[in-house]
Amino acid sequence: MKGNYMIYWILFLSLFYAQTNIFQEEPLSENKLYPIPEEMTLEEYDDMNRRLNVAILYSTTGIPGIVHSYAGEKNTAKKIRWATAGGVLSVIGGSMLSKEDGWQDSDYATIDIDGIRYEKIPSWEDESGTFYYDYKQLEKKYTGGEGLIILGVGVIFVSYFYDFFHGIKVIEEKRNKVRFKYGKMLNLGFEPTYNLNKKEVGFNLSYKF
Repeated sequence: MKGNYMIYWILFLSLFYAQTNIFQEEPLSENKLYPIPEEMTLEEYDDMNRRLNVAILYSTTGIPGIVHSYAGEKNTAKKIRWATAGGVLSVIGGSMLSKEDGWQDSDYATIDIDGIRYEKIPSWEDESGTFYYDYKQLEKKYTGGEGLIILGVGVIFVSYFYDFFHGIKVIEEKRNKVRFKYGKMLNLGFEPTYNLNKKEVGFNLSYKF
């Protein structure tokens, strides 16, 4: 009985300690405040603290211009969205202008089943000389709007490509610019510390603006 009591007591203490650590290390708790130079603007502070992993996460949402928007380039983000919208409209317009122009060509014999055309691709022949075929569906051909569709797809691809890679570059450049500007103002300092009760002597290493 005492053995079971000890096991329950150990489990209780383990759970209590784990819960205490969870509350102490709450990821949504407020961050500590650090001194910043009086000359630093809010825009510079934002530029210095932008994170590339956050930008990459935003890019997975598929929203046009999201990386430049996170980088603080609102006007560029709007241009990217307008360009993407133009690409989508180009694809839609090309699709509306396209007209059906028969079935795709095939090097094999074809057969129509329920309004769908298939090509008969020889698969194998048995001992009696009977051929067996694999059936592959053929698509219909459309003409008249290929140019607009290709243009629209190209614009959409370039918009996303530019937003991601150029947006990452802008974040790095802005962050480096602010860190370089105010990093030169840092002074390394030593502050001695004393504890007479514990008879300890030490120092604190600090940066001063």
